[in-house]
Amino acid sequence: MKKLFVHPNPTKDGMKEVVAEILPQLFDLGFEVFMDRDGECLPDDLSGVELLSFDDALRQCQCALVIGGDGTILRIAVPASLAGKPVLGINKGTLGFIPELEVSEIGLMKALHSGDFHYDHRMMLDISVESADGELIFHGTALNDASVIKGTLSKMIDICVKANGKKTIAFKGDGVIVCTPTGSTAYSLSAGGPILEPSCSCMAVTPICPHSINIKSFVLPAEHDIEVKINPGSNAAFILADGSAPVQLSVGDKIRIKKSDLSLDLIRIKDPGFYEVIRKKLSKESS
Repeated sequence: MKKLFVHPNPTKDGMKEVVAEILPQLFDLGFEVFMDRDGECLPDDLSGVELLSFDDALRQCQCALVIGGDGTILRIAVPASLAGKPVLGINKGTLGFIPELEVSEIGLMKALHSGDFHYDHRMMLDISVESADGELIFHGTALNDASVIKGTLSKMIDICVKANGKKTIAFKGDGVIVCTPTGSTAYSLSAGGPILEPSCSCMAVTPICPHSINIKSFVLPAEHDIEVKINPGSNAAFILADGSAPVQLSVGDKIRIKKSDLSLDLIRIKDPGFYEVIRKKLSKESS
């Protein structure tokens, strides 16, 4: 594996300097480097870098080297999965559950030449929204989660959730999150949802601030189809896939969430283990 699509997050402070620091190390390790010619973090010295369109760089690479945090990987997850390309994350974010390496650990990437790594297979979600008359108004894919949230600060929405056609919970609150195991350490965790091991084939449904002490998060097999409806009398609501641009919902819209046919392969080199990552990222030992 020698051909890399280096994809930095331009919103991170000092990213242009980080890219300039990393590129010579990649060349010394024998990698061919592609970058997006329209990217905002191109270094001043582009010697050895082949500039292509985003789509062409992803198509010609053997691995997408993403420099940023979890959010940067979420944004490339769908195009990478469609192209059948694995992702290796270099952490330049905050917590960073998904990235594998720190900027100081680029030397470990020599493992890509020797094959001394493995793929961490991550499931994704297929999300669709149909209007009351059956018109498809939204379709998307998410690595982390799909969130149905209220649109008015002081008003709750009335939600009904079904699994495989059977009503499971109904409540008034701020919304509901359906997440993959990958997304269980993101928004769902902040809302009180469970942490799911990435190797699990399941989804978690987590209510957001339900106005009932009896409504709790629950876990379903990945093969289940989840349906969310906004009941009459509710105020404005929106759906977001991996925190993308919100799509407004109307009363009677039917939101369907299920396991996607797409999946994402993350490259693991160090792989200290999921629970070690959780301990370091979330425990007091990390502060």
